[in-house]
Amino acid sequence: MSKIKIHFTTLLIALLCLLPSFASTKEVIITDGSVARFDITNDIKSSPYFTQLDIYNMKSNEHLTLLSNFTTYQQTNMHTCGPVVANMVVDHFLGKPLHSELQAAKMMGCNRYNGTTTKGLRGYFKDLGWNATSSADTDSPKTYTEFLNFVQGHLKANTPIMVENVEWGGHWRIIIGYDTMNTANTGDDVLIIADPFDKADHLQDGYTVIPAEKFFYMWFDAIRFSKGANWKQWVVAKPAN
Repeated sequence: MSKIKIHFTTLLIALLCLLPSFASTKEVIITDGSVARFDITNDIKSSPYFTQLDIYNMKSNEHLTLLSNFTTYQQTNMHTCGPVVANMVVDHFLGKPLHSELQAAKMMGCNRYNGTTTKGLRGYFKDLGWNATSSADTDSPKTYTEFLNFVQGHLKANTPIMVENVEWGGHWRIIIGYDTMNTANTGDDVLIIADPFDKADHLQDGYTVIPAEKFFYMWFDAIRFSKGANWKQWVVAKPAN
C-alpha cells in the first residue's frame, strides 16, 4: 500500500472515531447521578472562580430544602432543553425516563426555532396521565416573597419546578433546591438548579447555584416565546398515583 493510501486511511479512521461526539444524540445514563456528559470542554478542575460542590449527595437541613440524589442529564441538541428537563423529572419519580430525548421532543412539539413551549411541556405530562399545572393555566407568583413560598412549598412536597427564563436567550431548567442561608434576609437566598446545558461554572455536572432574587427578576424569555407567554413560565408535574 502506498504512503498516500496509508495516510488517507489513517485520516479516515480518525475522522470516523470523532463522529459520535458530534453526531450522536443517544443519551448516556450514568447511575451514580453524574451528568450524562456530551461536551466537557469548559470544565476546569479546581476552578479558582467557582466552588465545586457535591450537590448530588447534599441533604436538606434547617435552612436548605433539597431534592437529594437528583440525577441530571445534558441535552445533546441546542433546542432540546425542554425534553431533557422533562426526562429528569420523570427519572426523579420513576427511576428512568420513559422516552428518549428526541422522542420526548417530538411528543411535546419541540422545534429548533422556539424550543419547547410551556403548553407543550405541560401537555407531555398530561399525555402521560400525570397531574400537571403550569403558568399557562395558573397565575405565577407576583412578588419575590410569593415566589419563595411557591418554591419551598413544591420542594417540601418532593416536586421539582421546571422553569424557563432568559438564560442563554431562553432556557428550561429545574429548581431542585432552596436555601434561606439561615438568615432573615431573603436577599441572600439561593436556588439550586438542575441545568440541562451546564456550561457556565467550570464543572458540567448538571447543577447550578444562583441567587434567588436575581432569578426572580430575570424570570422572562427574551426571544423564544410569543408576547403574553414569555413571562414567569413554569411547569410542575407528578404521577397521578
